[in-house]
Amino acid sequence: MVDGFCKSAEGAKEYQKIGLPSPDSFDDEQYAEFLKKTSAEELNKYTHHKEKEVSQITVHQIGTDQGNEKKNTFITYAFTHYRLDPACNVSTYFRSGIGKYPIPRPHYVVKNLDFGKQVREVDRVESAETGYSIKYTKANIQKIADIGLQSEGKVSYTVALSNGIRVCCNFQ
Repeated sequence: MVDGFCKSAEGAKEYQKIGLPSPDSFDDEQYAEFLKKTSAEELNKYTHHKEKEVSQITVHQIGTDQGNEKKNTFITYAFTHYRLDPACNVSTYFRSGIGKYPIPRPHYVVKNLDFGKQVREVDRVESAETGYSIKYTKANIQKIADIGLQSEGKVSYTVALSNGIRVCCNFQ
């Protein structure tokens, strides 16, 4: 997986389209290690935090209202995961970009085979564009809220407009 993206089914499908396996990002490996070394059992004895707390929600508007093109609106979010290490210390891991995935842009090469035959295959991933998987709906906003909002009630809410302007608010 390209760094900056979390592993997702949508990202894996995009890599399958170009015939490559979906790689893990450094963040995915670190998160898996965090989950393996920590536990959520008895977390409420040691902290007032929920296991996961959403701290940032971003609404992305893609496209324009001009002509027949319709705006598509998607959500991404970030959360902090609270767990206990073996000594019952509260450990945290911050995950961002949940709801976005990479769309890889391959670099192709032509390989010569026996008898003058040639095949085109992917040499490497040249770059990646961003895809979004969570549509902006009340139900999806509720699912994110159900994960758990920060215990202090501070959530950063950002609207990223299609023209690049970002509007930020902090709610308490």
